Amino acid sequence: VPSPHRRETAERIMMSAAAATAEKGRAQAAALAAALCNGQQQLVSESTSSGSFCVGARVVFGKREEDFGHLSGPGQPWPFVAVADAALLQVASRGHLPLLEHIGFEADWVRAQVAAGVRFRLVLFALADCATCVVPTWDGLLAFVTERWPHCGAKLRPHMATLAAMSFQERLELGRSVECVPAELYHKVATPEAYVRDADASLLHARAFLRHCLKCTALFMGDGFTRSPRNEPCARELLVARCAIADLPGHCWVPLAQD
Repeated sequence: VPSPHRRETAERIMMSAAAATAEKGRAQAAALAAALCNGQQQLVSESTSSGSFCVGARVVFGKREEDFGHLSGPGQPWPFVAVADAALLQVASRGHLPLLEHIGFEADWVRAQVAAGVRFRLVLFALADCATCVVPTWDGLLAFVTERWPHCGAKLRPHMATLAAMSFQERLELGRSVECVPAELYHKVATPEAYVRDADASLLHARAFLRHCLKCTALFMGDGFTRSPRNEPCARELLVARCAIADLPGHCWVPLAQD
């Protein structure tokens, strides 16, 4: 059994390493935001060559300043964020619209929103400053749900192998079938408690729970990447806890799709 002194020393080392990782992420976020805002493709390219990525990226949009206060709205307590890795940054160097498409937005929808007065911003931040980071594979989601809501995880578990074994088209069709559901079904799957209490044990209700509670869209493929409609893996993504953006030290904003 380690002595109290050794345990304290190990804890100090871990805390020091975590602080160093967070500082590195904040510095990377600042450098990348400056490069993207100023169109400095060379700096973006240099950032992608280091092979170490500690920065998260989340697109926030709205018409009012208060719409940009949190990583997500109150109805999404566990937002998805992209990892600012080489692939994401190389796309960003080509322009804002390609970046939005890479993260998962449809170009026509973005243009319509901009025409309606909606503003888009990219916030960059150190991933180490997030309280929770989950790799959203099928196994990762199941572990996440089971840890927080054991009965919900037990109800979801029988379906995860089926979802993992489906083809892209099968997953896409199932996801689209629960995109817009009647209010009666929505209320059965919108929270972990409701899913356990009110939903049936079907695959359909399991997928509806993933869509409306965890916000896994029809293009969610359970491999840790966003997906294009052509089944191309795009941005690496993580599931994090919703928080006020002001609580992410050193976060940086990049305006998007303003023209």
